[in-house]
Amino acid sequence: MTLKEKINFYTRLSAEKAILSRAIRVALLVGIILNLINHPEIFLRFSFQEVHLGRALLTFLVPYCVSTYSSVLSASSLKPGKISMVNAELTCRNCGKANFHIHIGEEIEECPNCGKNTKWQLSRLFSYGTSKNEELKSLA
Repeated sequence: MTLKEKINFYTRLSAEKAILSRAIRVALLVGIILNLINHPEIFLRFSFQEVHLGRALLTFLVPYCVSTYSSVLSASSLKPGKISMVNAELTCRNCGKANFHIHIGEEIEECPNCGKNTKWQLSRLFSYGTSKNEELKSLA
């Protein structure tokens, strides 16, 4: 899988409504708490003259990025037993021998060589759905 395909895949995942809304909620909650800790004068005296806008925005941006990153990693997980969100060819990272084709909505199987130690990675991506994909709903 090329770097461009990987970036496109992860960018599409990060733009899903569920991931975006979760990241925004986390950013608001954690950002407000961190701003309260780091700049209490803003909230106690409503003194906005001492505010460093860049720092305040970074205080919201960092938890947003962390939440998005962890959600995308979780959503892109190719663990056996999960329902696939991709139509792709997988290669087992553990043994490197097994090539496995998975379709959207199918349950991801274990590697025949590795069993419970299966660690799939995308080797070729054909298409992908979203968590709200109608095909996924009908096949699940």
